[in-house]
Amino acid sequence: MSTMPHIKPMKAKHAASVPADPDGLRVIEIKYDGWRCLAYRTDDGVELRTGSGKAIIGPHYIIKALEVLPVGTILDG
Repeated sequence: MSTMPHIKPMKAKHAASVPADPDGLRVIEIKYDGWRCLAYRTDDGVELRTGSGKAIIGPHYIIKALEVLPVGTILDG
């Protein structure tokens, strides 16, 4: 595992309705069932980890797509 810091992924929050946003700047993401992971772009390539920090052997096409990102990038998704 790299020296990239482990971060906790964002968690979905239940809401009865979409909050009012008079400025139109809020972004709402619908939570579907599934798994979440963090992608770390390191000097050595791309690492995928679970929310608790365990390594994931990810699909090759996802790792190849993320290799174009700058080193140091962390994606939560």
